Amino acid sequence: MKNFINLLIFIILFFNLFLVHSQTNNSDSIKNIPADKKIDFYIQSGILNKQTNFRIAENSFLLAKKTADSIKSYDKSIESLYHLGKLYYYHFEFTKALEVFNALIEKNSLLLSDQIRAESNHFLGLTYIRFNNYEKSLVYIQQALYYYESKGSKPEIALALKDIGNVYLSLGNQNSALDQYQKALVIFLELKDDEGIAMCYNNIGMIFSQKENFPLALDYLNKALELKKKNKNLQGYANTLGNIGNAFIKAGEYNKSLNYFFQALEIYKEFNNPSGLSEIYNCLGDAYLGQKDYNNAVKYLNNGKEIAEQNNLTNLIILNSELFSKVYLEKGNYKRAIEFYKQYSTLKDSVFESLTNQQIADYRTIYNNLKIENELILQERQILRQKYQFNFILVILITSLVFLILLILQNRQIRKKSRRIQSINRELDERVQKKTSELRISQFSVDLAIDAIIWMKKDGRFIYANNSACNLLGYSESEILELSVFDIVQEFSQDVWQEYWNKLKKNKSYVIQLYYKTKQGSEIPVEAAFNIREFEGEEYNFTFSRNITDRKIAEEKLKNAKEKAEKSDRLKSAFLANMSHEIRTPMNAITGFTNLLIDPELTYKEKQEITGLIKASSNDLLNLINDIIDISKIEADVLTINKSLHYVNEILTDMYKLFSQDISLKIKHLELILDLEQDSDRIAIYTDYARFRQILNNLLNNAIKFTEEGQISFGYRQISVGNRKLLRFFVKDTGIGITKENQVSIFDRFNRLNDERRKIYKGTGLGLAISKKLVSMLGGDIGVESDEGMGSEFYFSLPYQEMDKSVIPYSANILEKQSIDWSSKSILVVEDTPSNYILIENFLKSSKMKILWAKSGKEAIDIFKENPHIDLILMDIQLPGINGYEATKLIKAQNNSVPVIAQTAYALAGEKEYSISEGCDDYISKPIKQENLIEVLMKFLK
Repeated sequence: MKNFINLLIFIILFFNLFLVHSQTNNSDSIKNIPADKKIDFYIQSGILNKQTNFRIAENSFLLAKKTADSIKSYDKSIESLYHLGKLYYYHFEFTKALEVFNALIEKNSLLLSDQIRAESNHFLGLTYIRFNNYEKSLVYIQQALYYYESKGSKPEIALALKDIGNVYLSLGNQNSALDQYQKALVIFLELKDDEGIAMCYNNIGMIFSQKENFPLALDYLNKALELKKKNKNLQGYANTLGNIGNAFIKAGEYNKSLNYFFQALEIYKEFNNPSGLSEIYNCLGDAYLGQKDYNNAVKYLNNGKEIAEQNNLTNLIILNSELFSKVYLEKGNYKRAIEFYKQYSTLKDSVFESLTNQQIADYRTIYNNLKIENELILQERQILRQKYQFNFILVILITSLVFLILLILQNRQIRKKSRRIQSINRELDERVQKKTSELRISQFSVDLAIDAIIWMKKDGRFIYANNSACNLLGYSESEILELSVFDIVQEFSQDVWQEYWNKLKKNKSYVIQLYYKTKQGSEIPVEAAFNIREFEGEEYNFTFSRNITDRKIAEEKLKNAKEKAEKSDRLKSAFLANMSHEIRTPMNAITGFTNLLIDPELTYKEKQEITGLIKASSNDLLNLINDIIDISKIEADVLTINKSLHYVNEILTDMYKLFSQDISLKIKHLELILDLEQDSDRIAIYTDYARFRQILNNLLNNAIKFTEEGQISFGYRQISVGNRKLLRFFVKDTGIGITKENQVSIFDRFNRLNDERRKIYKGTGLGLAISKKLVSMLGGDIGVESDEGMGSEFYFSLPYQEMDKSVIPYSANILEKQSIDWSSKSILVVEDTPSNYILIENFLKSSKMKILWAKSGKEAIDIFKENPHIDLILMDIQLPGINGYEATKLIKAQNNSVPVIAQTAYALAGEKEYSISEGCDDYISKPIKQENLIEVLMKFLK
């Protein structure tokens, strides 16, 4: 777009030249164009080509100056030189830029305008920075700053302050530099100048980097980077990339710095910026020096040195020499290191001896004195100007006074005659203006009112509607005035409206809720306030209407929330009552049968039968508690999933064997069928083994519970949904079925079948709610199809994959019983409850290990001190005195390598993580099963 605009300007210039040529009737040669037109053409040509073609721009400005000199047009000559100097500066031809701006200041001083002089001083100061002549740089930029301040030009003031900050930063005076940058930043922020803000952020970031405040430095540099990227300032973007890289070097993060340096290098190569290229090559050398990659360091430093010497970039040669000295010093080449250090020291001294901190202070004083002196001169000029203005105004006033006296004498008679008329007109105008203002304010207030306001006649026709009424009903003002109340309120007939009108006349006003019909045909609930007024013998109704859709929605939501809360409360109450029954039932069996075992007359077979019933009741109680814990985890959203790969057929076959035994024990006339697809041995799913079995357990238990006779089949089918390959698992029974209305809420928490069935079938109402959450967490969906009295089919879908049979997925089966010989091992059991210790002792009796028993945390610490070679500690958490976690920390302080396994009755979410954070190595929850205990111990006992 920018190139197109430049081309368009160029065409216009040529068109103007063509018109000039036509008017002068000369030949087509540019020589015949008037000199002043030629100069303008050359200058515009240079401006158009200054970014895209340096040589054409340079020649254009030189031709413009030459032509201007030939006709002694000093203004155009100065303008040409000014543009030429800027061209040299922006294309890094700093020597030529210095020559041009010096010529402007020294040879043309009397001819320069204040603006050109200030800008030339500014550019001259910037150019001297490139040659490290900070003394002259500071003088020229301060002279420019004075002019900018006298003119009140905030953008130029901010740029000058920023550039003075650059000089201070180059001299190592960080605090003075920061002060100038912050002053500039305040102005740039006020002007919303993103480019200026970015420059200040960049330079402030450099200062904090030098102060080794890296978080603050990176914060400012990243802000600058974002703004420069937004403004597409690629060279500025490259400069900030380099500064971020330098910050990472100072922080010792050399790998990160290289990434930023190489990005900057590519941009500088694109623009052929010698200063930027030399600086980035030096930075790359510094980064590789930090990584002790001396070959790459020397390589990039040589590149930087070559460019800096070709372009006389003294400050970069100084940095290059210092870095070469460090490289050769670390390589052990002390001779070369000393050579480069001498070069660095000599150059640095020659640069910085020219301007000390005291001189900086002196220049500030000179600047302030110059500013005061110039202000005095300006004040004198102002006084002279005011004197001249006073004399001129005095003459004008005297002349005007004479003229006014003549006018007064001539118009005295006219004024006397018209005074009365003016008085009457004034009074009338004031009355009209007052009434008009009142009407305008009233009309304006009504038109902008939030409520819809409609005026209507007795017959219901509308005569006025404000903007809110039009917006509410969707009509324009002209359309709505063609309507009547019967068009927007469907419930109003002539009779009903007359009844409302009579009621309104009696009460003067009343409020009702109605539904307005819009232009689109939809109905909007409104609260309408009807009022009656009489004007010039005719009755009118004006109505204020407010859209109450949000209120209606809120009321409906509140109603639904109340019903939902009441339903939840009823379900929870029923759940708690049911829990009392469900817990007491297995507890009754456990306590009753335990008392029977004491009877010495029981036979061995009877004892075996009673033991089995106690175990079954214990499992029922444990499953009930696990369901309650799972539902609490679901409500807290902390239920976790641990996935691994498993063959499907192996899991389903194992469950088939387990439930076949369960059905036979319950003496039910049921046939259990496992329905697997042919050639499906290689089908595997990536899932949580325990949670997957828990889902199928819940579905199969429900099927057995609600099916007295017939058959239950379960298995899976391979299906495709879009591009996804899924297994659709199912459990199908011929039981009592589920009504359609119960199918909607069957997966809700605390939900069970209706009251009649609750008398027959027991259960917590949690199994299906838990199953639904687990299926969702495993990446699937669950559903049900059922007809009352015909049976039910529960199904859920999960993704799968076919495996090579040689691949052995993780097996979650209980470890096969094997002979374990831990006779050489010793374990400390810390347990304050004797029955729990005796249980653990019996679990581990076959392993032949040595078992020590501590009944408190203090006793555990004493036993460990006496037996430091204990191989493992099984630590109860709830102990008298010192608890298990405190005892673990004290034992670990003696020997951090001894494994400590936490055993606790707490089984809620986060307990395992908390135990490990407190110093334990693993965790096992009560009630402890023998196979789980052995599995945990095998992790630590080799």
